[in-house]
Amino acid sequence: MVSILSSRNSALEQEVSTLRARNSTLDDDVRTLQQESTSLRQESTSLRSQNTTLTGDNDCLRQDVTDLFEERTTLRSGNANLRFDYTHSALKVAQVVVQSGKGMASSFSVGRGMRSVCAPVVCWCTFFEVFGDLHIRRRGLKSKKAGDLI
Repeated sequence: MVSILSSRNSALEQEVSTLRARNSTLDDDVRTLQQESTSLRQESTSLRSQNTTLTGDNDCLRQDVTDLFEERTTLRSGNANLRFDYTHSALKVAQVVVQSGKGMASSFSVGRGMRSVCAPVVCWCTFFEVFGDLHIRRRGLKSKKAGDLI
């Protein structure tokens, strides 16, 4: 009976030793998982911080795009105003040429080189009498003739 108990005790000691080794391995696994968990938490915090930074950068870029669209709209509006001012000025010049020269640049007594300037202006006048009113109406003005503006 002592030998049976002795062999049973030996088997139990072996099992305890195996369980202790397994327990030690499990403890090592737990420590490794805790370290990985800590590392993942730090990485998560870092990624959240980067996400916040990128979200802020994205908001800044959206504002920049909005500002650029507004600037483009302003520039287009200014360009349209300049085109209208140019058309209006050309109409004034054309009307003066027609009224003064009765449509003929040769009737002017102008200095050297001015005849070459006056002839195209008379052509501009004819062009704007025909097309200027359409352009002006497109801009929303209440003109019946191009000459009414001047």
